[in-house]
Amino acid sequence: MTKSTRKSQTSKPDKPYDGFPLTTHPTGRCCKKIRGRLYYFGPWSDTQGALERLNREWPCLSEGRTPPPADTGDGCTMRDLCNAFLTSKRNRLDTGELSSHTFAKYYETCELLIRHFERDRVLLQMELEFSAGI
Repeated sequence: MTKSTRKSQTSKPDKPYDGFPLTTHPTGRCCKKIRGRLYYFGPWSDTQGALERLNREWPCLSEGRTPPPADTGDGCTMRDLCNAFLTSKRNRLDTGELSSHTFAKYYETCELLIRHFERDRVLLQMELEFSAGI
């Protein structure tokens, strides 16, 4: 008995227009391979929303970074938090309440935090309350 070499054809939905950058995954989601990894952007039934998400996250993904969440809500970014902290410490330095050595160490620590967590990472309100000791 011979085996069939024909593969069954699965029907994929058509792209909304020529040049649409996303493809259909068998699970019914929009996806795109970026830097050798497959990323999903939403259900195929909402191609416009998936395209908007791709456009929003593309700069981070193409550079190999994790994209920030879509809705920042009441949070702020790591950059905002470090800038507010350093501004308050700079004011204390200017009034003589803080040494320049201590301020330099604070600055180095903020650089390290930004390098590790990325400057555009959104901090949620709960994280901010915890860090403030509330």
